[in-house]
Amino acid sequence: MLSDTAYHLILSILQAFMWDGVLIGEENLKDGAGVIVSNHMGAIGPVGLCIALPMRLYPWVDGATVDKVKGPENVRQDFVEKVLHIGPPLSETISQTICMLSTPLLLSVGCIPVPEDRSEQEAMFQTSISLLKQGKYLLVAPENPKAEPNPLTGITRFKRGFLRLGELYYQQTGDCLPFYPVMIQESGVVRVSRAVFYNTHNDAHQERLRMATLLEETIKRMYIEATEEQAAESFLFKHRLS
Repeated sequence: MLSDTAYHLILSILQAFMWDGVLIGEENLKDGAGVIVSNHMGAIGPVGLCIALPMRLYPWVDGATVDKVKGPENVRQDFVEKVLHIGPPLSETISQTICMLSTPLLLSVGCIPVPEDRSEQEAMFQTSISLLKQGKYLLVAPENPKAEPNPLTGITRFKRGFLRLGELYYQQTGDCLPFYPVMIQESGVVRVSRAVFYNTHNDAHQERLRMATLLEETIKRMYIEATEEQAAESFLFKHRLS
């Protein structure tokens, strides 16, 4: 795994070519372990978050993303054809080339693959808890890709399985794990809200539902507020020009 220095060096290079955004609410981030929970915003979203946020992040990634067979197909569909607008057969060649570079890079910067099979996820959770116990930050984008997007934000319903981190962290440390709602927008705005803490005194099923709903609604609200602010600024700018 890359050192923190190498990690931030790579991100500074990516920032020069891929991301020019603004971070709002950095003061809400506290020292110690935490989980950044955000909307996904396609292939560029997690990269933008790693660039924008000041600490090193250890992102959860779909296990298929770093799979030798499934990875190129995902990159072709979600990035080469959707974002770069390059069609087959060239898109297939480009996606294969990208994965030859991206897969070892993702693993070296600390990305944690999420297996499709739940029976294989125990090792992923233990790796995540080990990092949290070292005071590290995880990044999770729990949108359900099969769900219907919200018409105002494009954000889909959140999955709840990641919130097991709160239970495991308390079992091993006796502390409540903070989850930070973070919104990223195509305009380059990244906004951080205050942490939400997992309450281990509640029923586990109900607590996961409460947390997922609260995190999802907070991120959607921040997205709508950012959109309204940008619209107001654009109106005032045009008004001044006229």
